[in-house]
Amino acid sequence: MMTDLSALYHPITATPLSPAQRIVEAAPSQALRPYVRCFWQEGEACAPTLVVPDTCMDLLFRWDAASGGYSCCFSALYDKPFFLPVHAQRVPVSFAVRFYAWSAALFTRASLAGSRGLTLDAEAYFAPLVREMLYMLRQTPDFASRCAKAESLLYAHLAAPQPEAAFGNAVYAILQSRGRLRAHELARDAHLSLRQLERLFQRYSGASPKALSAMVRYQCLWQDALFSPTFCIQDAVYRYGYTDQSHLLRQFRAYHGLSLRQALALAHGNVAFLQDASSHA
Repeated sequence: MMTDLSALYHPITATPLSPAQRIVEAAPSQALRPYVRCFWQEGEACAPTLVVPDTCMDLLFRWDAASGGYSCCFSALYDKPFFLPVHAQRVPVSFAVRFYAWSAALFTRASLAGSRGLTLDAEAYFAPLVREMLYMLRQTPDFASRCAKAESLLYAHLAAPQPEAAFGNAVYAILQSRGRLRAHELARDAHLSLRQLERLFQRYSGASPKALSAMVRYQCLWQDALFSPTFCIQDAVYRYGYTDQSHLLRQFRAYHGLSLRQALALAHGNVAFLQDASSHA
């Protein structure tokens, strides 16, 4: 089975400090942590929510009162920020499974090539799992029980062929370097050509090694900025291999949708600018 990379890397949202998250999360059991970042559902929200690239993929289940049934979609790896509107403007997520970018492939035999940034038909990738999850959701009303039963279903569907060792080793190297390694370095260390490595990453994550590395670097930078009391931009430029401070700030805004200053203000509860930002997204 796949090495547990969750101890090495733990992606976060735009507002991980908020006590009033519109997203209700539950961590998986220790045995499932190498594969699942969390289970979640949408709670109450009275304002738009910023969603930033978290290097994860989601199976999303929604209850549609009009049709009287559940629907499911697969949100593949995305690398652009976006705003979720308030519930009145959309059907909320009733239950979801969040996989890491490198672990979703363990639950499907289908290639994830070309999936980046797309919301797809979940049954095209996870048909048996989706059918069993839909049945479970109809029989299980509360979130905690759903999480426990979802774990059992996920364990039962871990029979998909394991990704090639070179892919897992390259992902480990990306996380250990905090996204600093370049694609040609990963290929060299894996004893593969760059084209072979690209094919592996497309097959198992839907992204190139360069794209996944860049997202990991952004996530690590965001965590440093938010949680480190001694964070310094100039130190971060060197630590993460940016050309200069302007390069770091441009790249951060490209992934987060806000300046670093605005991102920190939002994470600490200052949302005065958020409504205007979401209206221009």
